[in-house]
Amino acid sequence: MLFPELLNILRVHLRAIEFCSESTERMDEIYLCIAILCRLFKIMEDPLGGAGADKSTAEKTDKTAVIPDGKMYESTALIKDILDVVTTTQRSQSGEISLKAPSEKVTALKVDLVVDSLTVLWSILHSMSEAHYEKYFASLSKSQLKTILSSLLAIAKTSIGLNLYPELWIVMTMLQLSTITSLHKAVAKPLAAWFTNTGGDEKDSKADSFAPELWQAYLELTLEMIGCDALQLDKFSTRKQTFIQDRYGDMRQSVIDQFPIMWKTLGSKAVQFSGILVPVLFDLASNYPINLKEFAVDIYFQLLCREFDETGQFGEVERHTIDSLYNIANHNQALGETFMHFLFTTLTKKFETHGKLASQGQEFLTHVKRVRIISPSRCFRVSDISLGI
Repeated sequence: MLFPELLNILRVHLRAIEFCSESTERMDEIYLCIAILCRLFKIMEDPLGGAGADKSTAEKTDKTAVIPDGKMYESTALIKDILDVVTTTQRSQSGEISLKAPSEKVTALKVDLVVDSLTVLWSILHSMSEAHYEKYFASLSKSQLKTILSSLLAIAKTSIGLNLYPELWIVMTMLQLSTITSLHKAVAKPLAAWFTNTGGDEKDSKADSFAPELWQAYLELTLEMIGCDALQLDKFSTRKQTFIQDRYGDMRQSVIDQFPIMWKTLGSKAVQFSGILVPVLFDLASNYPINLKEFAVDIYFQLLCREFDETGQFGEVERHTIDSLYNIANHNQALGETFMHFLFTTLTKKFETHGKLASQGQEFLTHVKRVRIISPSRCFRVSDISLGI
């Protein structure tokens, strides 16, 4: 009964605190608010505090939304405030979103504040169904939506690379990743609906316009999830693999399945993101299992095709291709040679079956190989000698 009132009081208090990175007293106030929120959501998930809850109930709670629809509005209203706390705390030290360890001159209080704030955020988002997400996003103006999506995508990507929880806290780690997986799917709809086309009228609050910074953040989160070490189940024992699969499913595959839909929506605009796509795709194709290798090379090939369809050449993708191949070989020459052979063999087959790109594709591969051979052992950036077929 008091849940909405408590959340509202805490929300108002969070907004009233003038955050100052040098004020321990104010940080204590924020931390206290976050601690209370943590406790509230724990009670919401298990009103009996664990007493009398059987195993099936516990498993159901972990898989489904636990906040009733009538109380979801008050919960989602906190999202922006929690995001503000996390981003302000993270940026206060260096101006960037990065969580540093206490040994790197960040106080333990700051680390606890970020971790606990993120835990509250995951609790809220984990409790939201697809309908909750849609209703929440629809309640925002376009500028508000853009800000929220940007913050959610940035924090989700950053959190994946951080060890927020101790290594043995597998449930918390997987809960975070499953929540980010659901978030990844949820943000796809408004991103595709309102931030895809270049002809949108910004005066119209619901007009469709292209937002490259949001798409870049979405692509970066996608690739970060696909390459996430914690989702490489073969690194776990058989028992842990079974536990993760039964409770959370194959989260990496869920992200891979969602990607082609958004990739098709992005269309030829994908070429402008070659700089972030090519290095990560090559990393996936050179260091991960065969299914990810095939996925990465297929996306890379589509990127080549889109640039050629749009411009009649491979210039932009080619430039990042040569640089990325050098970087791999410079780090591990044997791996670089093995990957280059795999990549060229696979691309040759794809170009041959493509038809109109058969001859141009072969010229592209020959040029890349020639440039790679010219300088195999020193730093060689080739932006200025791209063939531009």
